[in-house]
Amino acid sequence: MASDQLALAPLGQPVSHSLGSAFRPGDPHGRPPHRSHLRLRIIHADGLHVTGFLDRFKHRRFYVTATDGVTTETTKAIKSEKHLARWDEIFNNLTTDSSSRLTLRLFATRDKHDDALLGELDLPYPELVRSLAPRDFHLVPITRSPKQSHQVTLRLEITIDHSEPHSQPALSSRASEPSSVPGKVVDGPARSPSSTPSAAGTVPGTPSLAEMLDRVALPAVDDAAGQLAAPSAPVASMANYAEQASGALDQAGGIYDTWNVILTRMKWVVDCTEKIAEIHPYAKIAWSILSLIPKMIFAQVERDENVKALVLAIHDALDLARDASAFESSIQDSAQRDILMAMLTHACDCGEFIHTYAKDTQFWKRLWKNTGHEVDTRIQGHCSKLVALRDGFLRHATVTIEKTTFQIRDVVSGVSVQIDRMSSRLDGISGQLESVLGEVADAGIDSVIREIPYALGASFNSDRGCLTGTRDAFLDHVTSWVNNPDSTRGLVLFGRAGTGKSSIAHEVARRFRKMDRLTSSFIFLRGQRSSREPHLFFTGLARDLSDRYPAFRVSLGKCIQHDTYARIGATNYTALFENMLLQPLANIVLVGPVLVVVDALDEAADATGEDDGLCPFLAKRVRELPSNFRIFITSRTEHEIEQAFVDADAINIVHMDDQRLSADTNDDIRAYLSANLSPHVYSEHGKDLARKAESLFQWAAAACRYINTRRRGLTEDDCVSRILNPTSGRPQRMDPLDKLYLTILESGFDLSDPVVKRRYQSVMGQLLSRC
Repeated sequence: MASDQLALAPLGQPVSHSLGSAFRPGDPHGRPPHRSHLRLRIIHADGLHVTGFLDRFKHRRFYVTATDGVTTETTKAIKSEKHLARWDEIFNNLTTDSSSRLTLRLFATRDKHDDALLGELDLPYPELVRSLAPRDFHLVPITRSPKQSHQVTLRLEITIDHSEPHSQPALSSRASEPSSVPGKVVDGPARSPSSTPSAAGTVPGTPSLAEMLDRVALPAVDDAAGQLAAPSAPVASMANYAEQASGALDQAGGIYDTWNVILTRMKWVVDCTEKIAEIHPYAKIAWSILSLIPKMIFAQVERDENVKALVLAIHDALDLARDASAFESSIQDSAQRDILMAMLTHACDCGEFIHTYAKDTQFWKRLWKNTGHEVDTRIQGHCSKLVALRDGFLRHATVTIEKTTFQIRDVVSGVSVQIDRMSSRLDGISGQLESVLGEVADAGIDSVIREIPYALGASFNSDRGCLTGTRDAFLDHVTSWVNNPDSTRGLVLFGRAGTGKSSIAHEVARRFRKMDRLTSSFIFLRGQRSSREPHLFFTGLARDLSDRYPAFRVSLGKCIQHDTYARIGATNYTALFENMLLQPLANIVLVGPVLVVVDALDEAADATGEDDGLCPFLAKRVRELPSNFRIFITSRTEHEIEQAFVDADAINIVHMDDQRLSADTNDDIRAYLSANLSPHVYSEHGKDLARKAESLFQWAAAACRYINTRRRGLTEDDCVSRILNPTSGRPQRMDPLDKLYLTILESGFDLSDPVVKRRYQSVMGQLLSRC
């Protein structure tokens, strides 16, 4: 695929990035001596029509790569204007000396194949020295067609600065960030007046930390991460790469400064995607995960090479802030959004892994024990994938998005996750026998777990989420609670009927599911109590955990494989909680938050009770789960249920009428009405309907359905009038929802007719008796 080629060495010639040169023996500064800065301006390419690509593909994109033998830089991939592709980009990170050459290559992007190399240009040092003004250079065509020969030209402007030694790197264009980002660590004007060289060539004053990061730190970090993006020059091993990454981070001022740059870039992505509904919520989730990692943990992992590798990968993947308008334009394309989503998901996985590792001092030891050298391969692959996605995004390339999550989600302590997977690497009969036994054991565990009861249809419904742009305060609050490592294990959202609790629960589940961060969901429904019995919440959670975490699957299988009662006979909450959850979890560590969404707990058949109700049980026992469990619960405000959670140690309570979180509720209801009513009805009656809703989303939803499904020849205005001016004779304190429902029923039934009224009461009585 195009993004995997990356155009770093299109002709198969290995390209050594600056990170590689930074560790040459005998060179303490990591740079070749006496190299001068080379400023290269790529102006345009002319004569593209002779390549044949413009004839076949009207929307083909073109880009140029330039390498000095140490560093490779790449332009944006742009469309041509007739036969001309105009970039006008400047490369500041290239260098040269008397023995070096500058190689440029022109590519055309292709959707289903590797990008096509159209021509190349090889400039020796003497040619570079005399190329001071803009000049046209003929590309050597890759094909041998006489028609193409020397007809495609590149216009370049080359300037060599002999006065400044290469040991003082110029500003990295890749390290710059937009000045609009608040709290930025590295950015702003190139230099302050106090640091501008004087006429005598001296630099008065001391450079600031930001200037030092701009000039030295970020180019070093970028060069290090660049090694990840070069499939033509693979790192020999993870240990080798980690050693190189460590050196680059040390030069950059340490892992802490690099993480600050990551946060700045992530915040920029959040701001730029604010109006992109398909991306913005997920960018905020990624921001929440990365920003909530305590800075102090980096002191604990400063010497860990694998963690440094992950940090560098995130740093380079989020280097998207070259042009805000171009970025916002590119994510209008669905393929670009898919790539960005994959990048955000991978960055979240890395962040969660780093945090879990830092909190648990034995985590890495157990991980290495149970997965061996596969850890290096996984981390290296994850780093490479991040950078490949980023390059594919910048070049508008077609990238195959695979569901490749970080996989190192769980670690076994005392129970081996792998049933001798190394057997596949052994020779001889003993190795084959162990492999067969392992497969048999896996099959046995699978059959045991499939016996555990599971409530079909009890999971969340993605169609029941929130309207885009509404309930943001509640959703951000829940997201922050999920991702904050210091949060309580439980969060209960209380509210009266119709306030939109369920929509928030389904939206939270939908968003985290799309980011591959939802473990389980259970939706109670009063009308389906027989198929959603409360004990199925525990068995369903155990099944979902086993699907997501291989270590839990093995641990659970061993705990219940010889206990039929525990598998299929138990309905007692205590037995299920201990056998299905606590015992299997005692032997493993799960990476990242384990999110469980429970909606409408008040509709559970056994919600309340002195000792054995589901609510009091959860209130007492949730604190026994690992600290990274997050149980999000919604419920109507009922006294017994609320009292059960008020004094719970590990549970917080939020109400739908919370002044801070509900400040925008009326605006959200107006947005809902605007999206679901005709422009005429909304412009005439929108404000009155929103006021009549009294902060009840269910009222707004029912009103819209009634207005849009006119009955008995009524017009939209007639329906609105009946809602806003109901018939008299109703109790003054009647609930707004009850008033609306009565209005709707009166439109469908003539309750003044005694026969209709009697039949209506008979049917409704039978229905209500079954609820």
